[in-house]
Amino acid sequence: MIFIGIDLAWTPHKETGICVLSQSGEVLTLCADSYSIEDIIRIITSYHPPLSIGIDASLIVKNETGAREAERLLMKTKIHGYRQYAFIANRHFLKNTYGEIRGEILLYALKEAYPDLTLHLSKTKTHVIETFPTSITCGLFPEYFPFRYKQKRHVSFNQFIQGLQTLCDCLLSQKGPYTLYGCNSLKNIDWTNLTRHTKKHIEDQLDALLCAYGLYTLFHDLSTPLLCGVPEDGAIVIPIKENKNTLDQ
Repeated sequence: MIFIGIDLAWTPHKETGICVLSQSGEVLTLCADSYSIEDIIRIITSYHPPLSIGIDASLIVKNETGAREAERLLMKTKIHGYRQYAFIANRHFLKNTYGEIRGEILLYALKEAYPDLTLHLSKTKTHVIETFPTSITCGLFPEYFPFRYKQKRHVSFNQFIQGLQTLCDCLLSQKGPYTLYGCNSLKNIDWTNLTRHTKKHIEDQLDALLCAYGLYTLFHDLSTPLLCGVPEDGAIVIPIKENKNTLDQ
């Protein structure tokens, strides 16, 4: 099984992060650039199936307004005691703001490339799931959560950098069956000399890595899936490293 994580940009003019992991946890690809849907499919299909694909984007959006059931369920759930927050997706907002629903277009292209593609986790078949990096950090690394590596009004640029570095160090320091290999580009970052652009470039790559790594832990039974919603109607899957009282709804 090959694990592919995609931090899909809302438009082709923004950077999309892509990460590819081998079944043994080796980082085969880690990049971020302004990719078209065709570019993304070209990268994915260069790897031999079966593939486990995790995408940070709304893949199925049936509701014209309001929130999907997937977001409602995720936001009702506490993971390791932490309340979760999710982007509210509906057709009206996405089309009016971005002109298209890019996750939907990517899912259609994946179905064209893989006619037997399933929306359910599988250890033998090529599949695709929607996931959410911030909740992945909570599910897999609760002892460090929240990382605060996303740009928000109440978080300073230095806090962004500190959160991003903590997340990067956390991923690189995993041991035993959780170990990641070949992350050379992440080991050589000069954290004292980042601009907002280079910070966002690293963030996009780490989000893609989280999407792929979450699937890696699920495949190897190092985590259990939290499924929010029905896959055929739009669902979000979050890997949870189990502790007592992990989930509270």
